[in-house]
Amino acid sequence: MAVLEFEGKGISQVEASALTDRLNNEIYKLGKYTLVERNQIEEILQEQGFQQSGCTSAECVVEVGRLLGAQKMVVGSISRVGDVFSVSARIVDMQSGEIEKFVNLDHEGKIGDLLKWGMEQIALDLITGRKIQPLTQGPISYGSLYITTDRPNTKIWIDDEPVVQTTPLTIDKLIEGEHTIRAENNNYKDVLQIQIKPNEINTIHLKLKLLRNNLNVYSTPVGAEVYVKNVKKGITPITVKDLYVGKHSITIKKGGFATVTKEVNIVKEKRNELNVTLQTGPVLTVSVNPKNSLLALFDLNKNRSVSIIQDITESLQPGNYKVEIRKDNYEHYVEEFTLVPEQKKSINAELIRKKGAIRIEGANIANCTISLGSKKTIMDLPATLNDIPTGPVNFVISQPDHISYETEIDVLWNNTTAVTVNMPSIISIENQIKSLSKKRNYWLIGSTVPFGLGGYFNYSANKNYDEYLNATSNAGDLHKKIEQEDQISPIFVVIG
Repeated sequence: MAVLEFEGKGISQVEASALTDRLNNEIYKLGKYTLVERNQIEEILQEQGFQQSGCTSAECVVEVGRLLGAQKMVVGSISRVGDVFSVSARIVDMQSGEIEKFVNLDHEGKIGDLLKWGMEQIALDLITGRKIQPLTQGPISYGSLYITTDRPNTKIWIDDEPVVQTTPLTIDKLIEGEHTIRAENNNYKDVLQIQIKPNEINTIHLKLKLLRNNLNVYSTPVGAEVYVKNVKKGITPITVKDLYVGKHSITIKKGGFATVTKEVNIVKEKRNELNVTLQTGPVLTVSVNPKNSLLALFDLNKNRSVSIIQDITESLQPGNYKVEIRKDNYEHYVEEFTLVPEQKKSINAELIRKKGAIRIEGANIANCTISLGSKKTIMDLPATLNDIPTGPVNFVISQPDHISYETEIDVLWNNTTAVTVNMPSIISIENQIKSLSKKRNYWLIGSTVPFGLGGYFNYSANKNYDEYLNATSNAGDLHKKIEQEDQISPIFVVIG
């Protein structure tokens, strides 16, 4: 920065030069800029045929500034109207040629007050923006300030001027009036306006707050939902405002695309951005045979079930999953897998029927036809049938020379069901029938003889009775004989 000599209006140029020197010194003490020596400025102006106080036009200021290699130029004037002194000062930016800052100070009194306090106030306002204090006829009053904070070793700025010490601290000889106190400790900050009372210790305690900043979130494609800690903030592109500095979990969701979660570190006083390119989500297709099976899909990352219907394509999020398929009398189907973005996975599940076994006992017969439902097998008995589907089944065994056997069997999973069959041969049945026929004939003969005898004795009794009615000498014998035959006849009839 270069400070050109101010133009004097109503005051001598010597006075204007002295006040410019004081302004130069006050700007230097603030430590914000490296100042070009006044002598060097004078040499350049003389080479160009200017006087310092005469270089007031914008063209002259810019030309001299560029010759000096300055980035900023301070120019102005000091005027006197009656007892009122007016100081006008401005900063000109050399790159743009525009006025960057303009300040005025009016003082009624002595010109010496401008030297004592006025130029200091001009420097503070130009460089730091600190409010100009009105000049008084007497000396400036001072007070001290004792600062504490809720976070130790906090850095302090007074009117944008850094303080060397950290809190807790005491600042002596602070001009009375309003001051801006700024405290910063890492990502914590507080700013407070205070009024310094003269000739006493002023105290202040600052409670620092965690700084906030914004985050610009972009996604490809646009129109994705943005969540911060599961709270929806809006649709991309979006500026998420007032996030505390530090780490935040940002989640971006869009239908048909894999959800993205990023950890973003919000930095103070910086443009924070998050750019995310969304990938299409994985697609899962499940087909099951037999149909109407019970199907469940589990998201192992979130430990929850996901609704899914077989033979339907589902768009999912990347992660670890497990498919379970169930149906009565079938073995369970279980498969675990990991899905990644843009993956297409198909599961064709062929359920295995639960099976058991049947053990056929109780007969030694060759070439038997065994029917289980519609399935037929020729085997010799005894035998064991393996891999029989579980559940109730109609069980039939047939052989041309034997009587068939039929029953219903409930086949159990991983069990062997024993069946004792009785299949007599046709010959044995025929022999049995012949034997029974003979026995029947024997019984018929055996029953006919006594029955006939009973009839005979009854007939004889009736005949003797007829003779008894006409008998003379042998009537007693006939009567006795009739009684015997009447007693014997029913005995033989009952036996028959």
